[in-house]
Amino acid sequence: MAFFKDRNATIMAKKSYKQQFLEQLHEGTESNFSLGLGIGIGIFMGIVPVWGFQMIAALALAHILKLNKPIVLLFSNVSIPPIMPFILFASLQSGSILISGEWVSISVREITLDASYHFLLYYLVGSVVFAFVCGSLAFLISWCLLNQFRKSERLKNDDRKFPTSS
Repeated sequence: MAFFKDRNATIMAKKSYKQQFLEQLHEGTESNFSLGLGIGIGIFMGIVPVWGFQMIAALALAHILKLNKPIVLLFSNVSIPPIMPFILFASLQSGSILISGEWVSISVREITLDASYHFLLYYLVGSVVFAFVCGSLAFLISWCLLNQFRKSERLKNDDRKFPTSS
C-alpha cells in the first residue's frame, strides 16, 4: 500500500484556521511569554521591508528562536492589500519624523519615481522602527491577555480535575 492517508492530515484539513489557532493557544505547551514573543515577531516580520520574503524570514526566525511556527506565520500576514497603504504611510511618516524632524506632506499626484527615490530612506528607516513598535506592542498586549486568559482557563480545568469534597 504505497499511498495512504495520514490521519492527522485528514483531521487538520477538516478544521478551520480559527479552530487550529485556538487549539494552539489552549492546548499548546508553550509558555505565555513564548506565544507572545511569537506574535510580536510575526507582526514585526510582516511589517519590516523584506518584500516578498516576510513569511520565509519569519519562519526562519521562528525556527532559530524555537517559537511556535504556525503562530508566527499567522501573525506575519499583516501586510495584506487593505492594510498595506496604512503601513506604508505610517512607515514613511515615522522615518520622516526621525530623520528630518518634520511630517511629510505628499499627495497622490506628487508620487513619482523620483519622489519614491527621495523618500526611500525615510520609508526604510521608518518601517523598521514602525515594525519594532508594532511588534513590541503586539507582544505586550498578547502576553498580558494570555496571562489573564490562560490563567483563568487553567483554574477552570484545575477545578474539574480536583473537585473539592465537602
